Amino acid sequence: MRSEETFRRHLLMCLVATAATRMMSDVLASRRTSPAVESMPGIPRERHAIGRDGQLVTTEPVRKTSEAHGTFGIRCPDTIRLPVVG
Repeated sequence: MRSEETFRRHLLMCLVATAATRMMSDVLASRRTSPAVESMPGIPRERHAIGRDGQLVTTEPVRKTSEAHGTFGIRCPDTIRLPVVG
């Protein structure tokens, strides 16, 4: 029973994520952002970051990322500190 419940939760999360992604794409398209920005939410598997000096640094093009974040009023840090293990 537990595995079925986990599966149902996973399906629900996928549904919500798909709907949110679609809504974000629609908003970006309606605000006449560049085509590259409109495609950002649709390809989350292509998000990349590298670890450097104990931080995660995004490798997304700055203009594309800034335009998408600005459309939704999102302010994100350029880097994220990683916890030191050891």
